[in-house]
Amino acid sequence: MPCFRDVDLEFLDEYQQILAPIAVALDRLQSEHHCYYADLIPTLHAVNNQLKSLQLMNFRHCSALLRAVCAGFNRRFATFLNLTPDVNIALLASMTHPHFKIRWLPATLCGEHERLAVM
Repeated sequence: MPCFRDVDLEFLDEYQQILAPIAVALDRLQSEHHCYYADLIPTLHAVNNQLKSLQLMNFRHCSALLRAVCAGFNRRFATFLNLTPDVNIALLASMTHPHFKIRWLPATLCGEHERLAVM
């Protein structure tokens, strides 16, 4: 059997770095015993932050994959990431969970504190 070349190993490492946040989030959200609706929004925001930090890295082989993953993630979960009124029930679940409260709220959405306080 042929051995992996260095370029193959570099590609696999980059691929793993890009998809790891999503894989970890899926494992957490699909747990049978320790998954609650309150976990959804903080987990999505954590994955979004991790993907943004990956965009600052210079990937040699998988930069197109990173762009596609980020675009797809933001498109699919835009209502949860922007905290639109459609996700108020999920917001309430996260805010009333003793572990999360509103510590997970990103600094870019600080204006939402007033809306969340009246809920």
